[in-house]
Amino acid sequence: MTRLTTDWVKPIAQNLKEYDAKITKLTGMDISSLAFCAAGKQVLSKAEMKNHKVAVVRISTGKGVIGSFAESVAAVIRYMGAEVFIPEAHDVAGIHEAISRDAEILFMADDDRFIAINTKTGVVSENDDAIALGYVVALSAMAEGLSGKEVLQLGFGRLGQKTLERLLYEGAVVSVYDKDSRKTTSLYDDRETPLQCDNREALSKCSKKEIDNSADNENAKNQKNDKDKISGKSKGDDICKNNVHVLTQLPLPLTGLIMDVTNEGGFLTVKDLSEDIKIVAPGLPLLLDDEAYMLYNEKVMHDPLQTGVAVMLAMSL
Repeated sequence: MTRLTTDWVKPIAQNLKEYDAKITKLTGMDISSLAFCAAGKQVLSKAEMKNHKVAVVRISTGKGVIGSFAESVAAVIRYMGAEVFIPEAHDVAGIHEAISRDAEILFMADDDRFIAINTKTGVVSENDDAIALGYVVALSAMAEGLSGKEVLQLGFGRLGQKTLERLLYEGAVVSVYDKDSRKTTSLYDDRETPLQCDNREALSKCSKKEIDNSADNENAKNQKNDKDKISGKSKGDDICKNNVHVLTQLPLPLTGLIMDVTNEGGFLTVKDLSEDIKIVAPGLPLLLDDEAYMLYNEKVMHDPLQTGVAVMLAMSL
């Protein structure tokens, strides 16, 4: 999990309406609708959300509390309509305070994990899972469905393994590139499938438009001729089972649907991208440099915290 910085999270509260408008334009869903869709649940109105009380507990172990982190998490939760507070105490004392004040759901993060716990039901949601679900739902909406479509995933760390699971379960044909080839060795395994996903129903319902099977099949046929643009076969990649291709080189310029789960920012420039690009980028920092992001802003979904927190909350209810 990439450690956030105060500079990344501090502006979140004041920019939530603007970000929500962008999400709606990109996916056809506002952030609440996207979150509940990713969680596979009926969307709750803000009036219904007021019945849920949430605490964001600061955890000081490891590298310590990130400035504005708790306040930004609380802002997203409040934006979705739930009652939320930040205990004055930290760590175990903060958990005790939260429960004493009848919090139903506790959000907390250390250097390794960011989780939400429903104290009434015992349900635990984890940030990596929530991000993977939310961003695959978003990409599916942007692409009007992923079945049979080519997706290039950049990065294959802990989060990248989860996004790949979801992409495959949506029926995407995925090419994976990580500059550290050791991370992708597991994809050469001869097992029938090393990947599992537990939310097929949720993902299948969250497209911007309903796409029937015949349209998907025809689209897949039409895309077959363009396969090398993403799969990079001519560049010596190894073809793996389960619709996964492992790339040894990055096929520039990039085209089509991109899932960025890298943690190395600013390495793609305008010349590295084609006009038909659509990018979802939970990776931090963003892979595009400033010039490329300004040019392709309306085709890029990227945030440091908002989508993950929203989906975590929906999953916890």
